[in-house]
Amino acid sequence: MIHAALILAMLGSTDITVEDRAGSSTKGSLVELTADGISFVSGDETQTVEASGLAKLNFGNPATKAPESSLVQLRDGSQLTATSITVTDGEATITTASGISQSIPTDKIDYALLQPTNEGLDAARAEIFERRPVGDVVIIRRPSEKLDYVDGVFGDISSESVRFQFDDEWIDVRRGKVDSIWYYSATPDTQPKSRCDVKLIDDSNLKAASLQLDDNKVLVRTTGGLDLSLPLSTVREIIFASSTAIPLSSLSPERVERTPSLEIATLSRDLSDLGVDDLFAPRVDESFIGSGQLRLMGKGGVLTEHRQGIALHSRTELTYRLAGEYRRLTALAGLDPASRLSGLVELVIHGDDQELYRKELQAEQSAVELDLDLSGVNRLRILVDYGDNSGVADRVNICDARLLK
Repeated sequence: MIHAALILAMLGSTDITVEDRAGSSTKGSLVELTADGISFVSGDETQTVEASGLAKLNFGNPATKAPESSLVQLRDGSQLTATSITVTDGEATITTASGISQSIPTDKIDYALLQPTNEGLDAARAEIFERRPVGDVVIIRRPSEKLDYVDGVFGDISSESVRFQFDDEWIDVRRGKVDSIWYYSATPDTQPKSRCDVKLIDDSNLKAASLQLDDNKVLVRTTGGLDLSLPLSTVREIIFASSTAIPLSSLSPERVERTPSLEIATLSRDLSDLGVDDLFAPRVDESFIGSGQLRLMGKGGVLTEHRQGIALHSRTELTYRLAGEYRRLTALAGLDPASRLSGLVELVIHGDDQELYRKELQAEQSAVELDLDLSGVNRLRILVDYGDNSGVADRVNICDARLLK
C-alpha cells in the first residue's frame, strides 16, 4: 500500500478507466504509458498490462469541438480538428480545436478543409479527391454551394488568401472562396501500421507509432514521423491495436453521407428548429431507441442483444479509412426488430471500388453473417439503401463488427 501511495505522490494522479480485451473495465491512476503497455495503480496495487491485453484507455475528459472547426487529414491517416491553418515555405502551422499548436511539413498533409465542414458537400468533395488529378488541387465553394476545382501548385496560405500556380502564373485566391485543398504526392502512402489511436477531446485522431508519458503530457510520434506533445487534459481515449481484431465501432468514419426521405428531412428540420439533435444520425454502440443495446432477430425468431455495433437509418453511407491494415470484416447484420413489419433495405458494402456484398434485408428475416475479405482495402464503404418501399422507419443494426488484422 505504501509503495502505491508513494508512486502517486511522486508522479501525481491521472485517473483512467482501463478496458481489457475481454471487455472488463478497471479504474485507476496512470503511472506509465507506452505503445507496449501501461502501469497503473488500482486500490492498493500497481498493475502492469501489455498492449496485447489492452483494448482502450479512457481519460474521462469531456468531448468538445469548436463550432467553426475544420479538418486536416495527414498521409498516415491521422486527423486534426483545426481552428487555424496557415502555410509558409512548405511548413503548415495548425492550431487544433483543443488549443494545440503544431508545425507540420506540407508533404505530410493529404488534404485540409479550410471552411467548416458541410455534410451536404461531402459526396461532391470526395468525388473530386478520388479523381486524383496530377498536381495540387484547390477546391472552390461557389455561392450556390456547388464545388469546382483547379489543379496546379500551392504556395503560401495566409488567413486572407491561398497562393496557387496555374498555367505558370501565380494567383492569390481569396481564402473565403476556398473550400479545401489537396496536396499531390507522386509516391503511394506506405506508412507503417499504427500501434494505437490517440483520440483527443476535439475529435482529432492520431495514428501513433510510439507513446511516452512525460509529467502531465503524452508524447506521441505518429506513423508518419510527426512528433506531438499533448497535455493529458486534451486526451479523450487511447485505443490499442490488436494482433487479432478491433471493433469497427471504435473507428470514426472518414465520411458520413445521408440522403433522407422527404418525410425524414422535414421531421429533422422541424426537430432542429426545436433544438433537438438529429434523431436519424448513425448511432454507435446503441440503438435508435437509446436502450444501450443493439438487437437482432436470430435464428428461430429469438432476439439477441449486442453491446457493440452501429445502427444506421436508410439512406446512410459510412466511409472508413483502413489504409490496408485489415484482412477481414466479420459482423451480424439485420433490421432492427423495432422497425415496422414491412421494413426493407438493401445493404451494400464496397472495398475501394470493388463491391464486396449486396443483399436485401427484410424485417421478418433473421440476421445475416458477414465475413468479407478486406486484403489491401484502403477505404471501406457501408451503405444502407432504401428498399422498394422507401420506408421511413427502416433501421439496420450491424452488430459485433470486427476488423481482423
